[in-house]
Amino acid sequence: MQTKFRLKSLRSDQTHILDKASTLIGRSSQCDIQVDSGLLSRHHASVLVVDAETVILKDLESTNGTFVNTMRIARPTRLKHGDVITIGDEKFVFIDLEVGEEQAAYDVFESGQFSGLAAEGNNNRTMIESSFFRVVSMPGIEVQKEPADENNSQFMARALGKKPLDAHLTPAVLLVKSGIKKGSLIELKLPVGVDREWSLGRSQLCDVVLEDPTVSNQHAVIRWENGYWEIQDNRSTNGVSLNGKKVTRSVFENGDVIAIGNIKMVFRVI
Repeated sequence: MQTKFRLKSLRSDQTHILDKASTLIGRSSQCDIQVDSGLLSRHHASVLVVDAETVILKDLESTNGTFVNTMRIARPTRLKHGDVITIGDEKFVFIDLEVGEEQAAYDVFESGQFSGLAAEGNNNRTMIESSFFRVVSMPGIEVQKEPADENNSQFMARALGKKPLDAHLTPAVLLVKSGIKKGSLIELKLPVGVDREWSLGRSQLCDVVLEDPTVSNQHAVIRWENGYWEIQDNRSTNGVSLNGKKVTRSVFENGDVIAIGNIKMVFRVI
């Protein structure tokens, strides 16, 4: 069994080694990780180590729910290094030792976008890299891996530090790396109504207007649906690329680079 995965409490700094195929979290003394709190169900959630690359978090129909990076999960969710798991009044950071614990620490956290995590329990200044749900299998949708680009994190930190955002109103942003708006921040504000969909293109009717001749009038659509983010090309002239690869429809994640024509943008969940 893999022993490189850890859950570290942000309240007590205690580290739990995920050395079993299934680790049970809850209020019961029978749980592998017992949390003595009335906010937890007896058997609240489980962490499943599937293989050397895949760890799944599952809510066990708990009363108060299980959250990943402030979002309540409704289905088994794949964990990524730096994800914050909230169960009742306890918070854990998921650590993959092959990535390195220090990799989860950088300055964006100090901007207060995860207010309360650093202040609770101790003076931990760990930056938690956020993301929305990561679903194990989504048939028919291509999934691109996040590029290992340290400059992206530094770019994010500078841009996000300039403007405080409310994650309840703006769940994600695009940071422009090239083109006429290079260095600017585009907010993906929650639209009015139930549909969480943003159109991108040169037209002034788009939710995200990209004034560049390489961008089509109605170039692409970003949507958040069933717990994951995806982008879909709208039969544009110059296409859509994700992490350097052309896609027509693809799930994407925190830190991924989206190219619309000649405009490159880094996606960031708040």
